[in-house]
Amino acid sequence: MKPADILVWERVLAQYPTLYASVDYDFPVGRGAAFLPEDESSADGRENRLYKYKIDAVGYNPDRIEVIEIKPDGSMKALGQALATKQLFEEQEKPAVPVIACVACGTITDDMRRVYESEGVKTILAPSTP
Repeated sequence: MKPADILVWERVLAQYPTLYASVDYDFPVGRGAAFLPEDESSADGRENRLYKYKIDAVGYNPDRIEVIEIKPDGSMKALGQALATKQLFEEQEKPAVPVIACVACGTITDDMRRVYESEGVKTILAPSTP
């Protein structure tokens, strides 16, 4: 995460301290580099983890998992990342509970909020205080 993303996440945690039972950060998903093995039992395989897509945060609760992209603004880019990483997470982890795509952001326009809702992407709004 970038420094501006971290500020948003710190506000989320301050506003909703019990939102998740546990959280993983920079969660790797996807194939990674085709020229390296997927299996992490070798040094090359462990290096491949660096080439994978990273989910900013994965929030776990007994009844659901939330795949969270953290951005200062709820944008089209964040929407695409949330949807893509949700699919990659489900393919890789095959969880027994529902997975929810989520964007934690400081701001979001009404247009983007409607699009997020229509696509089933949860929004956690954590605006900065003036």
